[in-house]
Amino acid sequence: MCSGRIAILLASPDGRELVINEMSPGDGFGELGLITGQLRSTSAVAREPSEVFAIPRGDFLAVIEARPKLMRRVLETTARRLSVSSERESALAFQNAPARLARVLLQLDRQASADGYITIGQEELAQRVGLVRQTTAIILGKWRRAGWLVTGRGKIVLLNRAALRRQADELGS
Repeated sequence: MCSGRIAILLASPDGRELVINEMSPGDGFGELGLITGQLRSTSAVAREPSEVFAIPRGDFLAVIEARPKLMRRVLETTARRLSVSSERESALAFQNAPARLARVLLQLDRQASADGYITIGQEELAQRVGLVRQTTAIILGKWRRAGWLVTGRGKIVLLNRAALRRQADELGS
């Protein structure tokens, strides 16, 4: 990917979407399709104007077969994504909605801009967590009243990371 920001989405049969990854300049995606030759299992949606380039499968396979270091890098990237996917799957299976939301907010906080806040809308946040926007808004409102965070027009500032870490560690239905 040359420029922009691309969300990788997993869609349910009823139309709900879960953001499973976000690509930035320098990132590659679609490697599983290149390796296996199978159709895509996810969708890619540009979150802002983006420039990407496509690599034909035959060219990709020829290059990685000729360059073992590149093949190793592709395998490492794929393994890392599989590990993250397993963590997300575990969270969806065993954590309640507030725990999943807290986990994602803490991850986004680690990646936040130098401005010190998370830039994300409630709809996109809900997609990352596997919730509907209304549930996300209710939980954020509760945490705002508790003084754990401040929200406003697509921005979130975490004030009580310890409380959010405790929440992220909770299990439940």
